[in-house]
Amino acid sequence: MKFSVQYTFDDLYAAQKLHHASSKKRFIWYFVSMYIFFLAILAQFSVYSWILIFFGVVFWFYPLTFLRFMSYRSFRQAHELHLLTDVQLTEKGMEAKNKLSSTVASWKVFIKAKHNEKVLLLYRTPQLINFFPKRVFADQEWKKLLEMVSKNIT
Repeated sequence: MKFSVQYTFDDLYAAQKLHHASSKKRFIWYFVSMYIFFLAILAQFSVYSWILIFFGVVFWFYPLTFLRFMSYRSFRQAHELHLLTDVQLTEKGMEAKNKLSSTVASWKVFIKAKHNEKVLLLYRTPQLINFFPKRVFADQEWKKLLEMVSKNIT
């Protein structure tokens, strides 16, 4: 299967959201914010309690707001994402080329895969990801891609 992709911010943000959707770190932020809210109640609404409530709100919304900001910053800095990339997926693996780089990877390199209605993530390590947006595929191609990935990545 051969295709070309030029990534957009929305592609990267969808990949980041899927990657962080099941992250245990997200629950730590919520736990910390609930603890801060509890401390604010114990402070009986003094000046300190309002400061604690402010930080509780910041910690509560951190995963939602800062993920978008960090994705935007990453997209601006990753010049390779702005280039047209030619990708070929075969039974042996993946090959991707653009003006700045060329990557060849066997299916054995990938440890897991995730997908949703917008994007497919292929993990090389828990933090190193190749991703492909669904928008560049027709429905049949997307199904074929998911079958190829499920067959080759266990």
